[in-house]
Amino acid sequence: MDQGCLVDGLVSPRLGRNVRLERLAREVDWTDLGSLLSPLRAERGGRPPFDALLMVKALVLQRIHALSDHGLEEALDDRVSFRRFVGLSLEDTLPAHSTLRRFRHRLLAEALGEELFV
Repeated sequence: MDQGCLVDGLVSPRLGRNVRLERLAREVDWTDLGSLLSPLRAERGGRPPFDALLMVKALVLQRIHALSDHGLEEALDDRVSFRRFVGLSLEDTLPAHSTLRRFRHRLLAEALGEELFV
């Protein structure tokens, strides 16, 4: 996800700029969330999970923009600024609305939702 893809290299850095999201990305110490998210690392079977920090950033976007799970999935698919903020290239697979919902429920089950969003 941190590796740029060919398509990303061809897209102008000015395309899809969102100054507000760029400032949020700079001013929040996202690395501090790593230890807080560690209980979410262990997943049972299936596909490899999306990075927990990527998912939290997606939920931040959902909260800021008052999006439904479907709306967030569509916005991640459509908005370059959203992809950049969460750390997805234009070629990366996106989390489906059901994946986003399950992650949010997992945050709440681990009592992390309140720590992150209050």
